[in-house]
Amino acid sequence: MTYQVRVLSRERYTARTFEGLSRRLNVEQRQMLEQLLVLPEGKWQTPLEVLRTPPSRVGALSLH
Repeated sequence: MTYQVRVLSRERYTARTFEGLSRRLNVEQRQMLEQLLVLPEGKWQTPLEVLRTPPSRVGALSLH
């Protein structure tokens, strides 16, 4: 299997998975997910980026 075929196969799988999952969302869930992509005024990261950023310190203090 060539690299291009693997990449195309992965992209198709991802698209089918996204379509299948997104069809199961209700309106409220869809709106909540879309809000994760909206950059709040005065901020430099979207809420999704904040959630994806690991704590800067590893340890018990970073959990507070």
